[in-house]
Amino acid sequence: MAVAGPIIAHRGASAVKPENTISAFEEARAAGCGWIELDAQALDDGAVIVMHDHTLQRTTDGTGPVAMADLAAIRSLRTRDPKTKALTDEGVPTLEDALAFCSETGIGMVLEIKATWGVDADDARAVTETLPTMPDFPLLVTSFSVTALATVAELRPDMALGLAVLRPPRDPVAAKNALGLSAVHCNAEWTSAEDITAMHAAELDVAVATINDASVAQRFLSAGADGIMTDWPNLLESE
Repeated sequence: MAVAGPIIAHRGASAVKPENTISAFEEARAAGCGWIELDAQALDDGAVIVMHDHTLQRTTDGTGPVAMADLAAIRSLRTRDPKTKALTDEGVPTLEDALAFCSETGIGMVLEIKATWGVDADDARAVTETLPTMPDFPLLVTSFSVTALATVAELRPDMALGLAVLRPPRDPVAAKNALGLSAVHCNAEWTSAEDITAMHAAELDVAVATINDASVAQRFLSAGADGIMTDWPNLLESE
C-alpha cells in the first residue's frame, strides 16, 4: 500500500509538539503511528528543510520567505509551541534530519513537496536529490504541484508518488496514468464515499486530510479510506 493506515501523523504530532520537527515525529511514533507526514521545501542555497509555510513567522522566530533564506539562517531559528506560540529550544530540521529519523526508527514518511510557484521543477529536483536511492523505510512523495511530481517521476521512476488535491480528480485513471501515481491525498470537505470508491477502482490508495474529529475519521475509514491524516496521532484511541 502507498498509504499507511489508519492514522498518518500530519506534520508529526502537531497538536502537541512544534509541527514538522523531530520531537513531533518522535511523539507520533510513541503514539503508535506507522507513518508521519511532513513538508519539504528548498532554500535559496539549495538546502532542503522541513517546513509547511512559505514564510517563517508563524512557526519560528524568523521572518520573510523561506525560499529566500539560506541554511545558516535557518539553523539559528527556534520553533514555536503549537498551543502557547512561545519559542521552544527546538530548531528547524533539514530533510536529511527527518530521513535519518525515519531510517533509524523504520517509520514511514509521506513527504509533501511544498514547491514555490514558478520554480516547481527546481524545488522538486532539490528534494529528489536529497532522497536515498533505496530508503530502508516506506516512502511516498506527494505534492499539489503536478510539475513537481512530473520532475520526481523523471528523475526517480522508482519512487511512489501521490497527488495532493482539494477535490478528487474527475478521472482517476487519467490522473494515475499521467504521473504514474500510487495514491491520492484529498481534503475531507471535498471528498465523498463515491470518490473513494472511484479512486480505488483506479487502483489508487486514498488518504483524507486533515481530520481531528474521531467520528469523522471513522466515517471515512468506514467508506474505505486507506489513511487519515490528523494532528492527533491517538485520535482513535477513545473509539
